Amino acid sequence: MARILQQIPQGIGSQQRRGRGTAQSGNGNGHAVEPGTSWTPGLYEGKVRLEIGPLGDFAQLVGFEDAVGKLGATDISVERFSEGRATFSMRLDRPVDLLRELEAVSFIDFKVRHTAPDNLILDVDEDGSGRHAA
Repeated sequence: MARILQQIPQGIGSQQRRGRGTAQSGNGNGHAVEPGTSWTPGLYEGKVRLEIGPLGDFAQLVGFEDAVGKLGATDISVERFSEGRATFSMRLDRPVDLLRELEAVSFIDFKVRHTAPDNLILDVDEDGSGRHAA
């Protein structure tokens, strides 16, 4: 019995250590990464969700969707557009430095609120003081 009790903490600790810091273990906030999605900080590939807002009008929504399309994304869809915030889903067939490429093609100034392996949340910088600030 004592031998079994000695092994339990080792098993628990090694299991916890194996789960930390790998792309397969999740995105750091308790959500598992979808199969087919990989992540190196800054690079996105596979199925990705991107939320941005507040967008001033439908023209900004369409313009941002066009910018995403210029990055080589496929299966682009607007999953939600409410109270000026839009959630896009897309598939990236190759690793893309999504933030840097959006900075290059987007007409909207934004600040990064959150990054994860399969999710990116951007806030529109309405006064333009922090052009694409992280």
